[in-house]
Amino acid sequence: AVVSTQSTGYLNKLANYHRFISYWLYLGGFIAFVLSLQKKKYMVQFTLFGWTHIVLLCCVVQSHLIIQNCFEGLYWLLYPASMVICNDIMAYFFGFFFGRT
Repeated sequence: AVVSTQSTGYLNKLANYHRFISYWLYLGGFIAFVLSLQKKKYMVQFTLFGWTHIVLLCCVVQSHLIIQNCFEGLYWLLYPASMVICNDIMAYFFGFFFGRT
């Protein structure tokens, strides 16, 4: 896929300020929630507010931890794979030079 230089500049800014933007969007949503409270519907509104946070917690935190684990655990993927590759190469050479077939 071809990406122009103008779109990468926009994406870089978005990636650099992602936490800042997310914080302000969340804060704006919280303010909108408080301003939309109605006296007879507190129980329903706070129940929906709680469920929204539980769903956000499950989705956002879980996906964040999966991505974090991929970056932290990359060593434990590459190290055993390289050990198997080196073992196969050495077994080939050992069999080639010292094998009796």
